[in-house]
Amino acid sequence: MKKEDIVKLWKAIQTEKVKGTVKFRYSLLKIENDIKNEIEALEGVEKDINDILEPFYAERGELIKSIGIFDESKNTYVINPKETEKVTEFNEKIKPIQEKYKTEIEEYENKYREYIEVLKEELDTEFKFKEISLNNCPDSLETESLEIFMKFKIIK
Repeated sequence: MKKEDIVKLWKAIQTEKVKGTVKFRYSLLKIENDIKNEIEALEGVEKDINDILEPFYAERGELIKSIGIFDESKNTYVINPKETEKVTEFNEKIKPIQEKYKTEIEEYENKYREYIEVLKEELDTEFKFKEISLNNCPDSLETESLEIFMKFKIIK
């Protein structure tokens, strides 16, 4: 089992753990607890990588705020792509910011590529998950989650 597979399983559990019978939910929560340490380690690495660009994102956000408009539905500032002069202005003003953070952007890209390679590695720990009977699964179980649970032989 690869690390990226355990991330997919985690996401499926997060989607489905509030659905279904007590037995179903209990089983998912047990599995969630079993894989939690692996997920926390991966999330920690991912957060550290994302933090590299935090100053760049902050400055870019200020630029968008100065040029764009507030979109209440998204609760954020945006630049309408149909307003070509605003897009052009943004593209011109973002270049010096990108240049200022060139080293950080390159560091982020290198570490993110490395992180993707880590996700493709096999897990150090072998997991044995409690099986869940298909009869205990909720009708609202998403197809993608069902496929993931079946891949891990969680649903029989």
